[in-house]
Order: sequence, then C-alpha cells, then structure tokens
Amino acid sequence: MKRRLSLTIATALLLAGAVVAPSAHADKPVLGDRVGAQAPYTFTTRDVRIPVPDPDLAGTPVTLDARVLIPRGTGPFAGLVINHGYLGNKGGDGELAESAARAGYIVLRYSSRGFGDTKGQVDLVGPKEQRDLKTAVAWLNSPKNVPIWVNHIGQYGGSYGGAHA
Repeated sequence: MKRRLSLTIATALLLAGAVVAPSAHADKPVLGDRVGAQAPYTFTTRDVRIPVPDPDLAGTPVTLDARVLIPRGTGPFAGLVINHGYLGNKGGDGELAESAARAGYIVLRYSSRGFGDTKGQVDLVGPKEQRDLKTAVAWLNSPKNVPIWVNHIGQYGGSYGGAHA
C-alpha cells in the first residue's frame, strides 16, 4: 500500500511538471529522494478562505473553502494542489495529502464552487472554475501565504478533479 501511494504521488507530480532535474535547483532533492523514504517532515494544517474573482449567479462573492498542509522546516517547499472528485470536497484524498506533506510538499486542497462549504453554483470545469483554480494556485504560489518554492507547483486530481489537473 505504501509503495502504491508513493508511486501515485510520484506519478501525479511528474505528470504535473513539479519534478525538476537536480541541475535546475541543486540544493532541492527531486521527488524520488523524498517519497518512499522515511520522510522527515511533520506538518501543520490550516483551513483558509481564498476569495475568487467571479461571484455566484446572484452576484454574491465566492470564497474557496480550502485546507493547506505545510511541512515544518526551513523551506521553501514545492507545492501540490489536489482537486477533489465530483461530490467531493477539500477533505478528500487525505492520505495522499498527508503523505505528500510528510515528504516535504505544501499541499492545497479546496472545495470547488458548489461543493463543501464553498458557495456558488457548480460550473463543471467551466470558465469560472478554471479561474478559481488559477486563483488557488496563485494563492499557493505566494510566499506571503506559505513558504513556497515559487513556481514549483504540481497538480493532481481524479475523476472530476482530474479534469482540472
């Protein structure tokens, strides 16, 4: 099970472009050096609200209900956005999220509009949801929010969440 989870994380980040060659940033290990080994990181979990540009159909502002897992340590850390499946929410894929955080990745999960505690109408991977995702990635990519290794963010999702990834 642990090997399967490690392979899932490695595949998700590789396909998302989060894995960089050692020569790109010599003091940061590549994914293979982190996943599957005794991961040294503990992490904190925070629930956050991320305002997005598009209101709901009634004109009411929408904020994404999100959860971020942040490894304890010096950082900066690469990031991973995990998108939930249809009828899911920010609480999904918890084992994957925790394994990635223990491996030294900042993990952001959020409930898409119309799911969980995020208000608004479901847009089924439409323009509003795409802008919501861009806003969530921009939030994660900001060092003022988390100790991120800027522009080193991967994405993973299954089913409905895979359409975003």
